[in-house]
Amino acid sequence: MTEILLLPIGEIEEETLREICKGLKKAYTQTKCTISNETMQIPKQAYNKQRNQYNSTTIIEKMKTKLKNKNKILGITEVDLYVPGLNFVFGEAECPGSLAIISLYRLYPEFYGDPQTANYSWSVP
Repeated sequence: MTEILLLPIGEIEEETLREICKGLKKAYTQTKCTISNETMQIPKQAYNKQRNQYNSTTIIEKMKTKLKNKNKILGITEVDLYVPGLNFVFGEAECPGSLAIISLYRLYPEFYGDPQTANYSWSVP
């Protein structure tokens, strides 16, 4: 059985993490998903002032210190991510590897100029 540890990177609502776990378990039935008790701080060196974004590769490198004895770690953040050569990324993963990161930043309606929604619904049917 594969085990995925969800690692909050920066402040992420607990309900959001629970819904992501629920979705992973539904999509991958032979997977155990747990939420880390600790939150990883966003590495200051990942920030690019000119872009006002965070380098996802730099964050993944910092995540390597958290691997311990977990099969896979999925970092969840709400900051805007990029990799050199692209305007932005929704996420990045090692391939092959055990680490990945996703950002919720561009999933919120207000990013696209729509009104802010007070209660986001991330629920998995």
